[in-house]
Amino acid sequence: MFKKKSKEIYIVHYHLHKGGVSSVIKAQIDALLKLSYKVGLIVGAPLESNNIDSKVKTIVLPQIAYTNNDNTSTAANIEKIVNLFQKIGKNKIFHIHNHNLGKNPALTYAVYLLALKGFSFVLHIHDFSEDRPDNYKTLYLEKQDIIKTPLHEVLYPIKKNVVYTVLTHEDKGRLIKFGIPMNKVFIIPNPIKLSSEQVINPQKNKIENREKVNKTFAIKKNKNLIIYPIRAIPRKNIGEILLLSILFGKDYHFFITQPPTNKKYLDLYNHWKKLSTQHNLNIHFEAGQRIDFEILLNAADFAISTSIKEGFGLSFLEPWLLETPVVGRRLNNSCNDFEVQGLTFSSLYNQIKVNKFPDFGFLSIEDQSKIISNCILDNNLCGQILNQNSNLKNLFTPPTQSLIQRNKEIIKSIYSTSKFGENLNDIYKRVLG
Repeated sequence: MFKKKSKEIYIVHYHLHKGGVSSVIKAQIDALLKLSYKVGLIVGAPLESNNIDSKVKTIVLPQIAYTNNDNTSTAANIEKIVNLFQKIGKNKIFHIHNHNLGKNPALTYAVYLLALKGFSFVLHIHDFSEDRPDNYKTLYLEKQDIIKTPLHEVLYPIKKNVVYTVLTHEDKGRLIKFGIPMNKVFIIPNPIKLSSEQVINPQKNKIENREKVNKTFAIKKNKNLIIYPIRAIPRKNIGEILLLSILFGKDYHFFITQPPTNKKYLDLYNHWKKLSTQHNLNIHFEAGQRIDFEILLNAADFAISTSIKEGFGLSFLEPWLLETPVVGRRLNNSCNDFEVQGLTFSSLYNQIKVNKFPDFGFLSIEDQSKIISNCILDNNLCGQILNQNSNLKNLFTPPTQSLIQRNKEIIKSIYSTSKFGENLNDIYKRVLG
């Protein structure tokens, strides 16, 4: 299918700041080096730390960083991107993460133009610009003055030298509906990796870690600790955590690990913090800044997700490695794939009905806030919500230890860094020919 390539992979992303995609890239680098690939890294912003293996050739190309509305023309940035790739050479494979997300139209268009020239790409789709109207609009408006090809063809070039990877079967189906041939779309789930110290003996660590958490947050013994291990952006549905805190009462303490980094989300985040404080709820914000994340994750009785949309669904998997069961809102895009692999989730709900509202999670911020405040004032409303949603009553019922162990072993096997490397290697073999 492809001309013979060198066993050299260049990984490309806008940045390597702390976050989900960056964690995947670091795991990808580790896996490829173990498989004796020569690895290069092209990023738009300087690395924040020196935790990338010295064998990796790192190139900082500012023209692929997130667009910051400066005066540099998109056309000029495209030219610089194309020039660098041509300098590196067509006999390399370029593995690009989220190339068409709308964070930098120049990268999207450069990839399209280089694909036409015969460059080999593995385009790794974590998220879709089609789900982010502002991003998609940016791609459309920028394209008008640069490329006359229809936007869809630019976002998803169909060439013999281009293949795609996605995170779930649902995402694969989406690309096929976009017109991409089935044999060009590969599913590669994200790898899960925690520090060996916490994973080796989580039950022994739980007692000690629980004491650390109770001391750090001044919590009395015998309280239920519920961790939401995320960065609190809008789709994480933080208002639902406030509602659950009210429904389950003072014996439950909820921990939200990180605030949003994007300034445009801070007003909403601060709104939830203020409302929580106003009603004296047992919710600890920015908990991950006060205590080590894995200590908190191990100490918790449960990890929870109230998210209404995920690309992969890391938070449904990671806690089990520390023998912390996962509960919360079901996301079929993620959970269907996990269950096919044998995982069991015994305490997930599909919606939270509130009187005439079919689902609390999809209400406006104003309506969510009003319901939260009304629940504080009216215990009968809390009872009505629990009666309308019978599966909530058993939300925090512990699963059996055998179920926890089974889920843990499946995750260690299917979602390991080594398995991730095997999956990548299979794809690169196709590209290398």
